[in-house]
Amino acid sequence: MTMTPGTPFAGTNVSFAMEGLNPGDWVEVTFVDPEGQEAGWVTDEDAWASWTTQYFQADNRGTVGWVRYGAQDQPGDWSVNIQSGGSVSVVRYKTTPFRLPLRVYTVLGVRLINCHSEQAEILFSDSVHFAMTVDMHSQLERAVSLLEERLGVRSSKVPVIHLVGGKDELDTVNRATGGEPRWEAGFFRSWGDNPGIYAHTDNPLTDIYNMLTHEYVHFLMYEISGGEVLPAWLNEGLAEYFEFEVGLLGERPQATVWRMLRSADRARDAAEAGNLFPLSELESQRDWNSRPGGERVSLQYSQSHMLVRYITESYGAAAPLRMVERIGDGETVASAVRAIAGVEYPQLEQDFVTWLVRWDEPVRAESRPYIQTLDELLAARPAISDRREELINEWNLNFDRAASKAAMEPLVQEMDGLIQRLEEASAPESLSDLHEAALTYLGAYQEFINEDLKFFSTGQPSNPDKDRELRSTLRIWGTAVQSLLNDVKFVLNL
Repeated sequence: MTMTPGTPFAGTNVSFAMEGLNPGDWVEVTFVDPEGQEAGWVTDEDAWASWTTQYFQADNRGTVGWVRYGAQDQPGDWSVNIQSGGSVSVVRYKTTPFRLPLRVYTVLGVRLINCHSEQAEILFSDSVHFAMTVDMHSQLERAVSLLEERLGVRSSKVPVIHLVGGKDELDTVNRATGGEPRWEAGFFRSWGDNPGIYAHTDNPLTDIYNMLTHEYVHFLMYEISGGEVLPAWLNEGLAEYFEFEVGLLGERPQATVWRMLRSADRARDAAEAGNLFPLSELESQRDWNSRPGGERVSLQYSQSHMLVRYITESYGAAAPLRMVERIGDGETVASAVRAIAGVEYPQLEQDFVTWLVRWDEPVRAESRPYIQTLDELLAARPAISDRREELINEWNLNFDRAASKAAMEPLVQEMDGLIQRLEEASAPESLSDLHEAALTYLGAYQEFINEDLKFFSTGQPSNPDKDRELRSTLRIWGTAVQSLLNDVKFVLNL
């Protein structure tokens, strides 16, 4: 058993690995926090899970590994209970708060610690893990690099980022700097004595990273436009679009895919139902900010995200930025659209709605036929199993090997057909693990009923050890296939 060497700081991830297991062995893992309570897990989609025990399966080398995503974990004495093959072991480890040798403080309603880098000046409260501020610098560097690569722009200024632990602290800082409490988890402020990005950090880490990118895009667009007021759909749409694009480059891209597809599908569903906002209602930033929370607020972000995506895919990656520049030079929204897209503003809106109704995410569109085929094959397998059970029951009554052989042969042929369909199915590269697991699972059942046919053909009983091994393989890989398939459907919103 190995884990991240040394004593990890609170807020960092801790990696664990076990070796010497049998391939396919299952391991049950439960974390216990410093207060003695079982701790919840963070899923691959970076959301808190409702369960406290996670199951992992050893690979073909007898190795299994997992990570404790510790962004919100408190410092103190932790333990992890590990159960495998009927035995239970406990591994204890300690996380410690990071202590800065020299702290420079700023007081804005709450005490904020100053932390500088080439990318940003970050001021964070005592309730924010220092490890998170380090990650924020890295996330900002990814955002800066991607925007420079895609759009050829980079801010000439270093953003000031204010991070606090929760919404109450954010409200306190907001009031202390001349603002009013808002519903957002983060925002960019261009006015007053303390301009910059403000955010609280008690959300899943992916949401915090996405929010930082979102607000940095506002910071950058404000500079590029020279402070001119942009239509909210362009300002917010660019921020949404790039928070997803940057998120796909992070350590947990699956979490961003999950969020991005739900945003996109929300807009597409509204387009199909005729419930999109008229663009004229998405121009005023004041109106945007004044809408109460709920589905309409979520929709305005989703619709603007997809509109910027449509403009980018239809008129070029830099087209939205060119619109920002023209509006910054004093042109109207309609004039900027006409100059960059070559169509009138109402036509852009109409073309966008038509595109959105027909839209599907490329990876999902590529995956859908394979997943449909796999669903059909997995649904067909239990029917073969039921008919096998009936055949075995008849054999136990009549002991007629010839009749049993004649009845078993069509089942073997049907199973061979399922395997052939699966082998011929075109699995996208992103589904290669699922495809291999499905081949292993259905292949094991193919071998299982071939053992039956062999017995009815020769009268030679199957090896008990091989029978147990095949049954174990079916149980293990059946669970693995269903788990992988459910994850894919969840992420792709199928």
